Amino acid sequence: MRDVQIPELLTAIISAILDDPAIGPHARASATARKVWKDVLGWLKSIGVTLDAEIPVGVAKLKLSLKTSPGLQKRYREVSWDHVTGLMEALSDLIQDVRTYLVKQDVHDLVIIVDKLDRVERLPLNDGSERTTHDILFVEQLPHIQNVPAHFVITIPVTLHFTQCRLRQEFHGITDVVLPMVTVHERGTDTPNEAGIEALARLLRRRIDTSVVFADEDALRHAIIQSGGCLRDLFRIVTTGVLNKRTLSLTRADVDEVVKEFASSMERLLQGRGFLRDLHHVAKTGSFPEKFDDDTKQWLLYQLVVLEYNGETWYDVHPFARRMRAFREADPAKAPA
Repeated sequence: MRDVQIPELLTAIISAILDDPAIGPHARASATARKVWKDVLGWLKSIGVTLDAEIPVGVAKLKLSLKTSPGLQKRYREVSWDHVTGLMEALSDLIQDVRTYLVKQDVHDLVIIVDKLDRVERLPLNDGSERTTHDILFVEQLPHIQNVPAHFVITIPVTLHFTQCRLRQEFHGITDVVLPMVTVHERGTDTPNEAGIEALARLLRRRIDTSVVFADEDALRHAIIQSGGCLRDLFRIVTTGVLNKRTLSLTRADVDEVVKEFASSMERLLQGRGFLRDLHHVAKTGSFPEKFDDDTKQWLLYQLVVLEYNGETWYDVHPFARRMRAFREADPAKAPA
């Protein structure tokens, strides 16, 4: 997922349609599906991969191979680049086949949700330009998917909000919704936001029995606050905590041990960076300093060093980063006179 481009994405969407419990049986029986799978088998054979000709089994083996065979995703991308237009047309034809079936079932809409694209790594290209891997996928490749006759809901990195004008030039009628971090404290202070803390507690209780996993409500509350309102990091704290401890009932001290590990990893990432002093400005004001480097801003948001919150669109430094020695030593208030 961290290195996906349009050939694999199109293949994944076709695969999802073929696997869908409601529309999959009809889609797999279509002439379009048989043709596109035959084409894919031909490309794969050219790179030494042989799969079953039958769609359900063959598609399942392809997905497993892409996950477990090092380098196969890159080789598949290279060989399928010449067939991207065909993949796009095949997806459109398959959706039209499915739509015809759905209308007979009195269903008149098809929505495709492409999640986790926010995990695509933002890396500079080695071509002498200032373009990144995000430019390649989200600005140059992904807009072509608009030709497919379906509604798409796509998760993209929040950093792309800094290139909104470019996105709007490429996407027609784009509707963007920011999914910010949950506010667990008030802006510029340590005052807890009780509504946000309770919201995250409810989300967590839908997945685990918090009365079993945590020793008490204080430990649960501490884990939520230390996550900075980032649901993904809250899950990381919980899963790492229960793996590190032979028994459940995580205490406040157990949570601190886990967060200490994450802070150490972030320390290695950020130590010696010139913007550490500026992070204190973000923590105190909820905004970046004037004329702060835009590329660095996007990098900090992508790495979740700085988190974006809702309402007034304000920012804060992740609690993991606040624990770093490098962050504490960069505090301008502690600088010698």
